[in-house]
Amino acid sequence: MVIDHRTGEWIDAALERSDIDPGLTDVRLTAGLSPESATRLAALIVAFREYRAQRAELLAASRAAEDLASARERFAALQVLRRRLFGEEVAQVLFGDDERRTLEALQRLAAESS
Repeated sequence: MVIDHRTGEWIDAALERSDIDPGLTDVRLTAGLSPESATRLAALIVAFREYRAQRAELLAASRAAEDLASARERFAALQVLRRRLFGEEVAQVLFGDDERRTLEALQRLAAESS
């Protein structure tokens, strides 16, 4: 099973549509996958569910605070959450582009405010 930036998008969209059985018993998930890949996919989906729940809490907090320091803290917390749930390598694949764009935006805001 290959994990790339589209994997997270697929899981996120499937969770949004509720296409994934909470018990992970849906045969569509594992059709054609080796037992090892099926297990890995199931673990990734569980981690993604946890990530979405905790990301929602972080984003709710971010709406309340608007200063640059708070935005940097929330971004750092989101990075920690992603690495805790997915590991460094998978987090980089799933969220690396988004994190680079966010970091660039934070740097631009810092430069504009100085």
